[in-house]
Amino acid sequence: MAEFSSTMEKYLTPEDFKTLLAKVNSDGNDEISWDEFLTDYENDLGN
Repeated sequence: MAEFSSTMEKYLTPEDFKTLLAKVNSDGNDEISWDEFLTDYENDLGN
């Protein structure tokens, strides 16, 4: 999670980064949940 955070913070606004973290770490356990992220991403594409 730390490597992901340090990389993505460079490219996103603080607000966008916070939103992204909520999607990839929705349960707050500091582990990226790619399954949940991809599901949300696919749902966003459908809208």
